Amino acid sequence: MNAHQAAADITATLPELTHEVTRSINLQNPFALVRILTRYTQKMVQQQNISMVEKCLNLIGRIHARGDLMIRHAVEHVFVFSMDHIILSCSPTERNQVMEKVPAGLYQIYIKEVYKSGM
Repeated sequence: MNAHQAAADITATLPELTHEVTRSINLQNPFALVRILTRYTQKMVQQQNISMVEKCLNLIGRIHARGDLMIRHAVEHVFVFSMDHIILSCSPTERNQVMEKVPAGLYQIYIKEVYKSGM
């Protein structure tokens, strides 16, 4: 999956992001696409919309699993590094709900980064 295919997957799954995703500058940049999805996921966490958070997490997991090297790097460097900020914006109960829904592959990368940073 390249950036154009990832953009199509994002807009098919989350039509409310179509306008932002389809801006020509974002279609060429996998990091911009992942930033859009990361911000939207955080917004859903802040709104306590756990079903949409789950949808976002499944989408980002699918994009990471099927993505080319650039897409995978974008997910790992934008989304995974933002996970602390995302989960700290919710209550401990919600935090557990959110972390349970993180796809296994992304969770492993997240844990690896947390341990590498010494937190």
